[in-house]
Amino acid sequence: MYLQQLFSDGPAIREFGALVAPLGVQYVVLAKTVDWTSYSWLSDQRDLTVILDTSSLEVWRNTDYAGVGWRASKLTSVTGVDGLLTLAKVDDLVGRALVTGAWVLML
Repeated sequence: MYLQQLFSDGPAIREFGALVAPLGVQYVVLAKTVDWTSYSWLSDQRDLTVILDTSSLEVWRNTDYAGVGWRASKLTSVTGVDGLLTLAKVDDLVGRALVTGAWVLML
């Protein structure tokens, strides 16, 4: 559900890497198949760097990926995925722990 929401909101997101880094995403790979152009918003991300672009594949390195497990410098409470996405649009999420209901997300 989290990734589905991110893909739906993709054109409005500018720091996709920061949002998927806590999931362990170091690289984003896109196969150039039927609907690949609907993911053109990946090129607009401040924290993704293209490292391969061929006729059949695009690969970006997530510059916000810092490995798994680190100390959060700030704790912030948000309301669900929508609250997280709203905060991501206006603030830098790196180094934070976000808490809502039953989950904690380290960014």
